[in-house]
Amino acid sequence: MKIQFFKSLATSIARLAFLLALASRLQAAPETNLYIGDAHAMGQSITSVDSSHVYGISELTIIMPGDASGIHYTAESDQQITLTEVNFLSVQSGNLTPFVALWDGVSTSAADSYTFLAIGDTIASPASTVVNASFEVDGENPTLDLSAGQTIVAGFYQVGGKVVNVIESGHANTDYVYGGNSIAAVNGEPSANSVYNYDSFVSFNIGINIPPTPEPTVTISSPTPGSIFEVCDSIQFAATVSDDEDDDSALEASLVWTSDLEDEPLGTGASFSTNRLRVGTHTISASSTDSDLDVGTDTISLTIAQWNLGAIWFIGDSITQSNADGDANGSPRKSLYDLLIANNVAFSFTGHSTANIDGLPSTGTTIASNLYQYHSGISGSVIGDNLPGRAGMTERTPGFWTTGRLATVKPNVVLIMLGTNDIDNLVDIENAPNRIKILVDTILAQVEEGDPSPAIFVAQIPPNRNSSKQQLVIDFNTALTDIVATLQTEGKDVTLVDQFSRIQENASELMRDNLHTNAAGNDVLAEQWYEALVSRFGPATTGLRSWQIKHFGTPCGLTADPSQDPDHDGQSNLLEYALGNNPHTPDLASHDLTGGVISFPKGADVHTDIRYAIEESTDLGIKDPWDEVTPSVNNDEEISYTMTSETTDFFRLKVTQAQ
Repeated sequence: MKIQFFKSLATSIARLAFLLALASRLQAAPETNLYIGDAHAMGQSITSVDSSHVYGISELTIIMPGDASGIHYTAESDQQITLTEVNFLSVQSGNLTPFVALWDGVSTSAADSYTFLAIGDTIASPASTVVNASFEVDGENPTLDLSAGQTIVAGFYQVGGKVVNVIESGHANTDYVYGGNSIAAVNGEPSANSVYNYDSFVSFNIGINIPPTPEPTVTISSPTPGSIFEVCDSIQFAATVSDDEDDDSALEASLVWTSDLEDEPLGTGASFSTNRLRVGTHTISASSTDSDLDVGTDTISLTIAQWNLGAIWFIGDSITQSNADGDANGSPRKSLYDLLIANNVAFSFTGHSTANIDGLPSTGTTIASNLYQYHSGISGSVIGDNLPGRAGMTERTPGFWTTGRLATVKPNVVLIMLGTNDIDNLVDIENAPNRIKILVDTILAQVEEGDPSPAIFVAQIPPNRNSSKQQLVIDFNTALTDIVATLQTEGKDVTLVDQFSRIQENASELMRDNLHTNAAGNDVLAEQWYEALVSRFGPATTGLRSWQIKHFGTPCGLTADPSQDPDHDGQSNLLEYALGNNPHTPDLASHDLTGGVISFPKGADVHTDIRYAIEESTDLGIKDPWDEVTPSVNNDEEISYTMTSETTDFFRLKVTQAQ
């Protein structure tokens, strides 16, 4: 089935109708239970039609191919069915053996038109009763594999009494009663003593269960589940469809792609690309509907981020490794991960080790695909060279650079928080700040010529709650200010981050011991890192792009284009932005005319990216061109023009994007 979508004022209604229809089809297709045989329409409620003529044959075999629809069953596709029931109206006591045969449809009376598929266990029947029994072979309901177009019919062999009567009733159900050698025997049964072919009715049926037809199998091959893209990135979508009945390529061509965050389908077909997804975490669905109206769907999630940090490399001691904070599922790394995800930032973590995963998710089985568990935090480490029992992070940096995820995923951002163990263990305290500079230079020396250098953030370390060490921490942190300033003077992208003050203000609540933050303290450290990253890399919180993301989720969607007017009020998005209006709410007058002064408001978020001008014309520009006038007021809040008493001109506001 092909689904076409038409853009109109009723788009949202059509979208809702589509989702409701899709949801109904996504319900599992029900299995089918039906009956074959003369009494197929009666199910378990078997009755006799009439008794105008009864063939009192106590030993007979009868097959019911029938001429009327429903007496036999023809498979529409390759399928496996289950024989479930035997229902009949008995007249006398005796034994009845049910069976199902394959019928070629050529003749009702030719023995070679039938092939036995299943002969059931014999049913001992009392007289004068409706028998509802299970069709079983060796105590179990048998299954039959049918090919598309094959037809099965019901039948039975009875002996020891006229268990089921054959009634000649003019119902035009052509049944076949045959002799023992007319059809090849299966396990010696059935056998009979006469051959007839006539119109009759037999109060007998066999129940069969037909499983639901399988839905198409849809497999999304692109993008990779869990991918993160920056807003306006072009994303390639691709999927394949496999179906037992329909042409796969035709189903692929009619694939419908949707997102739970978008109002309209993303696209159709086996592959397409788009850059118009809004900011947020999307659940993407690709759905295919086959000729039986069975729907197959595959889903993935992806995130559209407002900005992309690239790979982040943590370098630190036990606070970074987070093996002493008392929180097995948390760390400063996990808290920063949560902040970045919550604010739709694209990023990954890199490093040489995955020690202390701390609740960070696994996103893949390979080093490259494990996006968030790598770091270089080592408990007990110091700045500089290795010491007995302590890792020297400067000495180890070249080895880190070629180990773990860091070997292939180089950092765009480096977060360094070191010095706690140097101060606490009195390791050459006087030169500790300069060792930070050497560490930064060592990191930058690993970058190959032509590759971009990372932005490095150096933390002033948290407090030491040992009163004899606290002033040493303060002195170290103070010295880092000069160290970072020197690095910046040398043209290096280095930022100082205060990880001392907020922890010190509430150390008893934020630290687990003299040196280590607890779970709440980890959150504070992450917030400090996050604020520094936003300050350095974050997108503008004002301007047209920010306004478009706020109102449309993306600056790249069709309705977000500056020229569009989604609320149909005659004001383009650019004008709505310039005036500080909501593009989804129709606005009437956007100016004020009081005492000969015409004024237009300016949007609070508008700064240097819009140029405002008031223009005048005597005839709306027909013969007299629009000319810009000198405004009487033009500030951050409004632009206005004071008209003279003789003025009879027309005025308009013109806004343009600043170049």
